[in-house]
Amino acid sequence: MSQLVLQEIDEDGAAMTLTAVDDAGGSDLAPNQGGDTILHFQNDSAGASIITISAQVTEKVDSSLGKVSKADVVINVPAGETRTAGFFAKRAFNNASGNLVLTYSGDETALSVGVFKIK
Repeated sequence: MSQLVLQEIDEDGAAMTLTAVDDAGGSDLAPNQGGDTILHFQNDSAGASIITISAQVTEKVDSSLGKVSKADVVINVPAGETRTAGFFAKRAFNNASGNLVLTYSGDETALSVGVFKIK
């Protein structure tokens, strides 16, 4: 499991860097302290890649809505394509260290990820 680096994008722009996912460990951690993280995936593998962002809190009782549920986010990235996802509510998705937990399945041999925040 690798700790991914948060990259900030401001009005001047930024060089967006993608990192190969940890296919050996099958999971990575992405910082999400502000709940405003954007994930970008690029799949140069021959097959589809599946990324799961695990919900850390799956049920909550809200005073006006009653019991509400939060499911894991599952992103399917077909071969040769990209996907972008975000934002992720801190209370639902952050682990105790303030990170999103990303797990990979399918063909992740050439899957890359970037972790971004608008500054």
